[in-house]
Amino acid sequence: MARVLSGELKIPNSVQTIGDYAFLGEYDGNQISKLIFESNSKLETIGNSSFSNNKLSGELKIPASVTEIGQSAFLGENDGTTNRISKLTFEDDSKLETIGISAFMQNSIEGVLILPDKVKIINASAFGNNNIEKLYLGSQLEYLGNYSFGGNNSLQTVKIDMTETDSLPSVNKVTIADAEEYFEDLGLEYNIDYKDSRYEKATGRRSNKIVKEEPEEEENIIEEDEEDTN
Repeated sequence: MARVLSGELKIPNSVQTIGDYAFLGEYDGNQISKLIFESNSKLETIGNSSFSNNKLSGELKIPASVTEIGQSAFLGENDGTTNRISKLTFEDDSKLETIGISAFMQNSIEGVLILPDKVKIINASAFGNNNIEKLYLGSQLEYLGNYSFGGNNSLQTVKIDMTETDSLPSVNKVTIADAEEYFEDLGLEYNIDYKDSRYEKATGRRSNKIVKEEPEEEENIIEEDEEDTN
């Protein structure tokens, strides 16, 4: 019979991968209440459902070395009986790029959530049904999955760390317009903010829901060269 874990769990800094279902709470009966990663961690992958439905609460800090957090890795139950992480932070210089489906869904993450700048993919329902009030998205974001921030009914501010021109070179990258439409479709109350005040000066759009503005058409002026009569 597998040992049932409860209380605090410390992950050694030599661990590089936490496998799928490694510390699953549901069915396996684990009731881990606090998760700590040793400093100078070499951890790269947190597997699918690896800590789902435990009793995690309070702050969780993800090591800088982690590049991927798997599907349902820290999933909680909607009745509040399992994981209730209230604060999610990331070490400086985080290498995180991918956040899986429902990775932090149905916790109690509140206040400010600052996602690392290298995050490219936020999959469906990744942070659904939390209590996030202020959200900061990095400049390398390429994909926002359906309902990834749905159910955060206290969301007031979304700061996108890019300018309009930042998004143009990459075909797959989330543009400012994409993000605005995305949060509107979720029915969330929010204010969009940008890192570059030039965008505000150019458009007059910053602190309220975005009103789509059609670009003004430039007049085509055809200049005819004067014929040389000489």
